[in-house]
Amino acid sequence: MQSNFELDPEDALLVSAKSGLNVESILPVVVDRVPPPDGSDQNPLKMLLVDSWYSAYKGVICLVRVFDGVVRPGDQIISMATGLKYFIGEVGIQHPLETATSLLRAGQVGYIYFNPGMKNSKEAKIGDTYTHVGMEKTVTAYPGFEEPKPMVFVGAFPVDQGDWQKVDDRYIIHYLCCSFPRTMLI
Repeated sequence: MQSNFELDPEDALLVSAKSGLNVESILPVVVDRVPPPDGSDQNPLKMLLVDSWYSAYKGVICLVRVFDGVVRPGDQIISMATGLKYFIGEVGIQHPLETATSLLRAGQVGYIYFNPGMKNSKEAKIGDTYTHVGMEKTVTAYPGFEEPKPMVFVGAFPVDQGDWQKVDDRYIIHYLCCSFPRTMLI
């Protein structure tokens, strides 16, 4: 455990989900060892976009972590990366399905979607900071956000499972060079 996971074996809990041994001891240890989130409901909204997915009915749904402040349906927020403004349509938490709540506050992770909905998933930039409209000068964006660069992903699989040795890097590079204009690969 020390060399592979950098964990002290003395601090390990002996737990087995299969047999149910000591499962009840996990939650108290998590409460004792994991510090509570920083942030305050009284501060201006500072929310980080963690992930997003598209729904044909709601548009883009964003998974967010609220570091400071409170966000409610009807609030108008602004993306600090794009400058685009949105009205919040619904906020909620996942457990495991989307469950609407009246607000998300500092320290919570939840989902939001907009009304009218965000129609283009390219507007949801992972790592972007959101705040209430009018607070852009007060709140600083989280450092480290970079505009994602377009990438080409290729999956090459042989029709016959015995042909795996024929598929190698040379084939994939040849496929990319012959299939796409050079400007798309740079």
